[in-house]
Amino acid sequence: LGAGIKSFIGIPREFEPGITFSTTHILRTGIVCVGAKLSAAEMISLGVAGIPAVAASITAGLCFITFMGNKMHLPHRLTSLLAAGTSICGVTAITALAPVINASKREVSYAVANVVLFGTIGMITYPYLAHAIFGLSEQVGIF
Repeated sequence: LGAGIKSFIGIPREFEPGITFSTTHILRTGIVCVGAKLSAAEMISLGVAGIPAVAASITAGLCFITFMGNKMHLPHRLTSLLAAGTSICGVTAITALAPVINASKREVSYAVANVVLFGTIGMITYPYLAHAIFGLSEQVGIF
């Protein structure tokens, strides 16, 4: 909605400082709050036994994507954005990491497009794939 308004109607220059403040400070604060809320809720539901599984999953994703990005000669910042977006929490992680590593708008766009595209494909195909591979509902749930 905001992109459409800015593109077709335009936004007065007086609003630019507020928009910049909102898209940096307020957005980052919101991302941290959402992450803390999700982390706390997951930790309570999983208990202490789930911490190693979550840590191993995130670490494996970060390491594998960084390795593949280097093998494919992708720019380091783009690789970092892809690794964070895929391993942690999608576009939210990309948005939080981008200003920290001084990523360009182009790198952020590529990372967001990839995470959203492959996330959507996975969301559509994983249930069918899991049911084809595993016989029990419990196994599908773990997958």
